[in-house]
Amino acid sequence: MFYKDSDIVKEVVTPTIRLRLLKNSIVHYTYLSNAELGLDEAKFNHIVYSEFRTGIHPLLVDSMDDFVNPTKEYTDYIKSREPYTPIIGRAIVTNSLAQNLILSVYYKVKDSMYPIKIFKSYEEAQDWLLSLPKGKNKI
Repeated sequence: MFYKDSDIVKEVVTPTIRLRLLKNSIVHYTYLSNAELGLDEAKFNHIVYSEFRTGIHPLLVDSMDDFVNPTKEYTDYIKSREPYTPIIGRAIVTNSLAQNLILSVYYKVKDSMYPIKIFKSYEEAQDWLLSLPKGKNKI
């Protein structure tokens, strides 16, 4: 892992995700094994994230260990919430070639309000997130 337990400021777990706020202000967003990601989960996770956060954060989405396959309703809902999601950028970490291809195509077709980049390593993702200008989101 790219941080130690002592770097975790705050943590919450839902049936489908784990959120960890780190000392460097990054929110580490991890999908749990065998998570079913439909519209209900999207709504619930968005509420949990909104209550979890303490400001505008860089977001590291961890898809390293499990292939994540959200429904269209899940991705559409998350996309619709972008104007209300307090992040300055999203780094997605995956070691799956298939997931990398799917995500690359998805983000080329769907514009985002904030920068999004896909990485194979946590360290590169973290460095990129910490290099982003702070406070660009309109939240």
